[in-house]
Amino acid sequence: MALLVPGTATALATATPSPLPLPVAELAIAGADEPGQPLRITGRVLDAISGAPVADASVIVYHADDGGEYEPADPGDDTTARLRGELRSDDQGRFAFRTILPGEYPDQPPGNRHIHVPSVSAEGYAPLGFVILFDDNVRDDVRAWAGDTGFGRIIETTDDAGELHGSLDILLEPVPSQAIPEE
Repeated sequence: MALLVPGTATALATATPSPLPLPVAELAIAGADEPGQPLRITGRVLDAISGAPVADASVIVYHADDGGEYEPADPGDDTTARLRGELRSDDQGRFAFRTILPGEYPDQPPGNRHIHVPSVSAEGYAPLGFVILFDDNVRDDVRAWAGDTGFGRIIETTDDAGELHGSLDILLEPVPSQAIPEE
C-alpha cells in the first residue's frame, strides 16, 4: 500500500525546463526495504494550450520490481502490480513519487526499463497514457518506438548520493466545453 510522506524543498537538476519547488507531499510506492536503486520522479501536469498548471489531476503509475517482475494481484492484469499507486497534482500542478528503478524484463534484451503511466486525467481534459523511459537505458528499437508512437517519454536522471532523480512535464489537452443549446 502506498503512503504519503513529507517532501523536501530541494533544488534538483532535472530535465524540466523550469522546475518548481516540490509539492508538500509525495507518494511512496516502494518501501525503504524494497531491493533496487532508489528513484524519485517529480513533475508537473500542465494545460497543453496555455501552459497553466492543472490542479487535482490523477496520475496512476505502476512498474516491475528490481527483478523485472510485476507480481500482480491479478496474474492476468499487470496494472495490479505490487509496485503501483495513484497520486494527485497539487494546486500548482506538481506531483512527486519515490520508488525504485524498475528492473529489466528477464526475457528481453536490456534497454527497456520503464514505468507505466496508464492514466493522467483531470476534469475538462482528455486522458493521457504513456510510459516513462530512462535516457541512459533505452536501446535503439525502444527509442525509435517511443519517438514514432509518442507513447514513450524519455527522461534523464541524475544521481544524488545514491538516489536517482528524474522530472517531466505532462501536457493535457483541454476538451472543448459542450455548450448546452438554449431552448
